[in-house]
Amino acid sequence: MPDDSVSKRAKDRDREIELFTTKLKAFLDTRLAKILNRVRIGDIPALEAASQLGGILQGMKDLGLDAQLAELDNIYTKELLAVKSELDALSTATGLGTLVFSDADKSVVEALISADYSQIEGKIGAYITDVKAAVFRSVVAQDAPDYDAVIERFGPRMAANMETELRTGLSAFNQTVTNHKLEQSGIEYVEYLGPDDKVTRDFCRNLLHKGGIFKLSEVKRMQNDQGTDAYIYRGGYNCRHQWRGLDSDTAKSRLSK
Repeated sequence: MPDDSVSKRAKDRDREIELFTTKLKAFLDTRLAKILNRVRIGDIPALEAASQLGGILQGMKDLGLDAQLAELDNIYTKELLAVKSELDALSTATGLGTLVFSDADKSVVEALISADYSQIEGKIGAYITDVKAAVFRSVVAQDAPDYDAVIERFGPRMAANMETELRTGLSAFNQTVTNHKLEQSGIEYVEYLGPDDKVTRDFCRNLLHKGGIFKLSEVKRMQNDQGTDAYIYRGGYNCRHQWRGLDSDTAKSRLSK
């Protein structure tokens, strides 16, 4: 069923991700442009520039990349607080104290965030590799390419890929942490929540139109139309929906109607 809080969180998440990727792209573009500009003015040969690009990821960390990536901490903290708020509400409805976060959950959360950080660094590395390959091609062709165009070609693609990865990763992070606590609590039913509009996937629309309430054991066996785990990724990349726990009395009452 539609749920304003799920849709609002998805929109807030999109704004936060767009701001993060815009700032990160500007940081990367500025530092790459400095190296490529030295080639343009003849300060260093293209081959040396390509070599410098090979180690630029570490160099960028020294110049503040880690500080840029630290902004992700704020985004993940907001996501975790959203999960906590949802679980607190369910805990109140069911009286299940096991939905409260404990120190034992910390390692699970940290492992999930670490994995997502690695994916983001991978996107940055791929961007730098693309630029480096363009520089090497100029060495082979003995020409003087428009390096601004090189950055303009690969930078937006990196940002778009990163936005998709972050939307999917953050949403999956939310769902994975939620699932972890639901399984600990013994919750039997979950509800599929989120928008039903013109961009809703058929997979998600079918779940919503079936009433959205399913046994947790059933959901754990579901695959979406992209072939991924619907228990975690719901409809797939950029999915705006979410599984939330539902107390058994409410679930059975609604299923009986």
